[in-house]
Amino acid sequence: MALALGVAVSGCGGGSDRDAAVPTPTPLAGSTAGQEPPATDTPAEPVNERGNVVRQLGEAVVVHPADDPAAQPDLAFTVLEITVDPECDRTDDPPVNGHFVAIRMEVAASPDHDPRVLTSFTEEDFSILGPDGAVVEVEDSNGDLCMEPEVTVSNMRFPPGIEYSGWIVLDVPVTAGALVYAAGGPQPDSEWQF
Repeated sequence: MALALGVAVSGCGGGSDRDAAVPTPTPLAGSTAGQEPPATDTPAEPVNERGNVVRQLGEAVVVHPADDPAAQPDLAFTVLEITVDPECDRTDDPPVNGHFVAIRMEVAASPDHDPRVLTSFTEEDFSILGPDGAVVEVEDSNGDLCMEPEVTVSNMRFPPGIEYSGWIVLDVPVTAGALVYAAGGPQPDSEWQF
């Protein structure tokens, strides 16, 4: 399953392109996401000093079932944009921790994806490392209040052969660092600088 992975970093105070963010289902006809997943005997990806795979432009993040690391991956996601302090359209409530960090992503399920298997993306799947590399601890969040549910991918179930695009918003005290996706199971976490 090959998907291009792009990270576009937007500075503080920027708006967002909401027309492109509405999570509409799109069949994967003609998309590389519907192709045969990579073989499970591919070599392990190199990791950094934190044990994370550092993601660069053009890379895909495939999600393996946590309980079966030998299974073929049938879901993948692409980080399209990381925006610090996006314009919120759902609430006037400020971030509890100082700043919203919005992640625009595309999620693609192969035709073999079993929708009964809960594979969703939430705020809790991502964390932020500060500029010093330390995990940013947060106890409360208004991230899920920033954008309307129609433009988010949080807690969605993904039908087979469908691609969704939308946002997840984190509420953190920093404006720079690294975004980390916790894959779960034996798969290493993924990391993007912003």
